[in-house]
Amino acid sequence: MNDRYYDENYLVVGSTHALHSSEHVPAYWGIISVELIKGEVDFYRVREAKPNPKAKLKNKMSLLWKSEFSHILAENKMPKYAQKSKKFITEKLIDKVPEEILHEQISEELFERDYTIWGKQGISQ
Repeated sequence: MNDRYYDENYLVVGSTHALHSSEHVPAYWGIISVELIKGEVDFYRVREAKPNPKAKLKNKMSLLWKSEFSHILAENKMPKYAQKSKKFITEKLIDKVPEEILHEQISEELFERDYTIWGKQGISQ
């Protein structure tokens, strides 16, 4: 299990596994149980997630595509760094933008991402 990327993590399991699932994930992970009741999907939060102590901002930034970096650079009125690597851009952003703002901007980019274009030609990851 690799949980160095996200501020909080949740395990989603069927109701038959909910009771024993806490034995298989760290104590800071949240657990959500899902079951089908009368043809409707029902969710029950078994355990609330706590902040992930292993999450690192650089790891979270490594999930971004180049186009998403460009958007964050523009939001922060920084140069485009068009010919620079993601590593270079990551360092510049970390150096110039407060961490709490970067966390919010990264989360927004990941939330707004069009995941249907994943793997299509021309997507710069």
